[in-house]
Amino acid sequence: FKLQGTINRSSSAARWIDVNVINGTCTVRYNNGDIYNYYNVSRRALFSVLNNENVSLGFFINNALTAVNSKCGNNCAMWTTSALA
Repeated sequence: FKLQGTINRSSSAARWIDVNVINGTCTVRYNNGDIYNYYNVSRRALFSVLNNENVSLGFFINNALTAVNSKCGNNCAMWTTSALA
């Protein structure tokens, strides 16, 4: 099993999610190009989405990030595609 890595699955919600189970954090690149960093995310949810290919990225985002109010850290703000260039 893995405790960190990047998930690249076909999804209508996100292009990829970078997961760190140990730290309880993840970074999501949404399909519109926005990138958000989340902290205080359920480690169980992070482990599940990283190690189970049947878990939908949209389901993970709705249940583990937005529904439980995991927020973008104050120092991360919102990154756009141009910020990565």
